[in-house]
Amino acid sequence: MSFNGQQFAELLRLALGDRSINKYGNDSDVDPGYISRLLRCKTKRPPSADIIKKLATKAYNGITAEQFQEAAGYLDFTKSQEEKKPKDLQKFLDQQEIMFDGVPLTEDDKAKVRKALEIVFWDAKAQNKKARAEAKARREKSD
Repeated sequence: MSFNGQQFAELLRLALGDRSINKYGNDSDVDPGYISRLLRCKTKRPPSADIIKKLATKAYNGITAEQFQEAAGYLDFTKSQEEKKPKDLQKFLDQQEIMFDGVPLTEDDKAKVRKALEIVFWDAKAQNKKARAEAKARREKSD
């Protein structure tokens, strides 16, 4: 884990959006000169966690503090990517002791959750299929 100034600068450019460096600096309470040095990769050390938090709070384009932290070398990218991988809900329910509102779920409760999720899943799938068919029909009609 080391500071990737180039990646940080790219994220910062996205976070800047269409604002001037001065405007972003004032919005985020970070010295515009420092933002400029980060954008030009003129710093050898990563910004502090406090600066990253300030930059992320006012960032455009959905740039997050976690993305800044990864580029700064504070987070292990591969570990955070692994944590972001989708979990199979079925396996999760099978392998975990799960609580709802502080109350542990019994196996019967888990079975009910599975059934409710199954109903929601298949309903959403049917709605998506219908919406795609309608969109296709509209495209064909307009052609």
